[in-house]
Amino acid sequence: MAQQNIFGEFPAPEVEYHLKGEGSITMSALKKADPELQKEVMKVWFYCHFEDPVENCPYNSQDGGYQFIYQSCSLRSMTQTPRP
Repeated sequence: MAQQNIFGEFPAPEVEYHLKGEGSITMSALKKADPELQKEVMKVWFYCHFEDPVENCPYNSQDGGYQFIYQSCSLRSMTQTPRP
C-alpha cells in the first residue's frame, strides 16, 4: 500500500491506458514500451475518445459543414495528460 505524505495524503494512482482486447498498461511502462505498442495504445485511446461529428453536430453546408457548437478541441488538448 502507498505511503502517506507529510500532509496525510496518498499519492495519485498512476495513469493506465487500455490495450487492444483486454488489459492495460501504466504510463511508466508505456514510455519504455516499443514504438509499435505505443502506436497501438494511441489508436485505442483515440477511438475511445473520438466521436464522429455526424452523431451530435449540426450540419450547415452554407457555413462549411459540421458546426462544432459544444466544445472546441485540438489534437494537442486531446493528447495532453493531466499532470499532478
